[in-house]
Amino acid sequence: GGEGEREDAPGRGDTDKPDYGGREQKITCSSLETLAFTLLTTWLSRFHTESFILYDVTISSLSGAPPYTCVSSAEGERFDVGRHPQGTEVKAVTYSNLQVNVKEGRTDIYVIVD
Repeated sequence: GGEGEREDAPGRGDTDKPDYGGREQKITCSSLETLAFTLLTTWLSRFHTESFILYDVTISSLSGAPPYTCVSSAEGERFDVGRHPQGTEVKAVTYSNLQVNVKEGRTDIYVIVD
C-alpha cells in the first residue's frame, strides 16, 4: 500500500440510529502525523460526500510501529438542516503545524482546521 492508504468497509447498521450505522476505515501510513491527518481527512470527507455527521469514533486497532495502521469506526447520522444547527463549517484539515505527542498512557494531537 501507498502513503495514506485507506480501506473503506461497510459497517454494521444500528437500527436505532437514523440513516447510518457504523462505518469502518483502515488506514496505513509511514508516520503518526500522516496517520492522524489521513484519519481526520477521511472522516471529514464523509461529511462532504455523504452528509455523514459523526458523533462517536472508536479506534479498534492501532499499531505501535511503522508502518502505522489504524482501524476506526464511527457512528453518526445524515445531516438534516431541520435538526442540526449550522455553525462554522470545517472544510479541511491542515498538515501545517500538525503535532502528535505520544506520552505514557495518552497521545495528544494538535491540528489546525480550515
